[in-house]
Amino acid sequence: MAEGLVEGDMDAELAALTMDGSLCSDLSSLGDVEPREYHGGDGASCAPMSTLAEVWQWRREPWASLATGLSPRSALVLPGNRVHCSEGVQPRVHRDSVPKTLFCHDLKGGYLEDKFVNGSGVHGEYRFFHWSGIDTFIYFSHHLLTVPPLSWINSGHLHGVPVLGTLITEGQDGAKVWEDVFVDLPTTIRFADTLAAICRYYRFDGYLLNVENEIPQENVPKLIRFVSELRASLLRIGLKQAQVIWYDSVTCKGKLIWQNELNKRNKCFFDLCDGIFLNYTWTKSHLERSLKAAGARCLDVYVGVDVFGRNCFGGGGFDSDKAVSVIRSVGLSVALFAASWTHERLDRRNFTYLEYLFWQKLWPYLYVHGPIKLPFSTSFCQGYGINIHKNGEVYSSGPWYNLRKQQYQPCTPSMLEQQRIYGSHVKNPGSSQADSNAIPSDIVAAGSGPPCLKDEDSFSISTQLGQGYVAHENQDAFYGGSCLKIGGRGCYSMKRMLICGFRSAGILVVSVATKVTSPTVITLPALNILMLVQDRDGCYSKHVLVGAEQGGEEGYENECAVHLHRPLMEGELAQIRSSAVEQCTQKQLNIEGSNGWEVRHFSVEVFGVVLEMGAEVSSPDEAVYLGWLAISRLDGY
Repeated sequence: MAEGLVEGDMDAELAALTMDGSLCSDLSSLGDVEPREYHGGDGASCAPMSTLAEVWQWRREPWASLATGLSPRSALVLPGNRVHCSEGVQPRVHRDSVPKTLFCHDLKGGYLEDKFVNGSGVHGEYRFFHWSGIDTFIYFSHHLLTVPPLSWINSGHLHGVPVLGTLITEGQDGAKVWEDVFVDLPTTIRFADTLAAICRYYRFDGYLLNVENEIPQENVPKLIRFVSELRASLLRIGLKQAQVIWYDSVTCKGKLIWQNELNKRNKCFFDLCDGIFLNYTWTKSHLERSLKAAGARCLDVYVGVDVFGRNCFGGGGFDSDKAVSVIRSVGLSVALFAASWTHERLDRRNFTYLEYLFWQKLWPYLYVHGPIKLPFSTSFCQGYGINIHKNGEVYSSGPWYNLRKQQYQPCTPSMLEQQRIYGSHVKNPGSSQADSNAIPSDIVAAGSGPPCLKDEDSFSISTQLGQGYVAHENQDAFYGGSCLKIGGRGCYSMKRMLICGFRSAGILVVSVATKVTSPTVITLPALNILMLVQDRDGCYSKHVLVGAEQGGEEGYENECAVHLHRPLMEGELAQIRSSAVEQCTQKQLNIEGSNGWEVRHFSVEVFGVVLEMGAEVSSPDEAVYLGWLAISRLDGY
């Protein structure tokens, strides 16, 4: 049996989950699309607070009512270097036992098109869709108080990722802020309480503290008291998941001297926070000293990696994996800064491919999280589109961008349809080693990294991973603005889509919307959905949801522990509808396709946990669009 897959805390965590009303609303919205929430036009926007006066007099903006809560994630994660492995069931590890990954998002000062509550008609803005590989997201700007825009709060929370704001003070103006805050102890405590109240009202999850100015030594105890009060205030008002991360800047003596390591000069702040974000100009010796200084809290040390490569180990850009590799070799966590480099400095016309390539190189060093709460529904829309689709039809034409309309994204980095990226257009502009860091003109293989590890206890289920691709597609969609395109070499080659933890004690209803990309071919390709299940006794089985009404058994005749399921026929659907306890399931079963999109529903009996979901295409030369995947419990439990 794979190590770590059966744990009491996982059962307790999953047993406490109930049907999620927000996802039920997602199912309903497949038939109810409001274009004004995509294209924008009303001008409603999110904004930072640039002065201390604005903080004292902060306004309760109505958009806060649209913010969603933090979704749960599985306590067990899959090492990224095993995502594309085919040697049986890959073992999970507990998320608290492995290094973490923080993404600090800094793009041209922030609050661009992402600030609009109801989206924008400006197409092609930066979007992030590798949420499963990170643990914390920070929205960064150079305003005094950065409140994350609604779009980032909701997108992060959908994927179970805490979203933090930033408190930054810089230069003389920053020094004056602290002078005013430290005028007396009640004012200092009031400042901490105000930041906590803002955090709770807008439903984000804490702060990065970045003091980029010197503090008079006599005020350092007051700064330490503020940090302690802020964390205590967040907990006191019920934000148990909130984090306070200290940036490696000012020292325990008030001097602005970046340490690039954890040591006695900054540990006074580390001891009061949930973690420290180290500066970028470190060496391996810095990391080794940090490991020793942190002791049992080594996973709370986030080592900075500047993707722009400014004096950073490895040069940043597409060589950022070099720095991450060294950090992981020491056993510390990672803080990626400005990974939107792929959008800001490279050819935006190739953004999707370049973003996939960047994260694929990092993926072997990350840990993959996934959803655990049912019902689950996603159209895989990335939060933008050329048009707005509803049930397969174009409902509203025109480009749009709104990350709060993003749907749950795949838990693995896409295998690019374009298997190799050529040429000098993939360079590291802005790095001091721009020319030497250019990607070689021969090839850069997608998903390269440390090899798969074979576990002697892994249960052997053939998957034939590594053939074909799962690609983003924005020319068509079932709901929203995009879908997945799945295909490639090798008949019935599985592609992992979700690393999950869906618990069931009965019938699961699974619904899928697919569309063939070449409807003129003689034999239409079929898309099968695969579910890897672990039962209560720790045994594994594979459920294959066959996309074709006939055939589809090829390759499974000699496999054990495999269960084939056909789409429900009309009579079976009527019976299932009458048995559905939850309204969400009934809505799910009433969704229909159009414009070439076919919706199929399946009934799958599962007593245990669904650990993975994947897809495979029957034809080696064709591809199929996957535009919707929904899962719910028939009996609600």
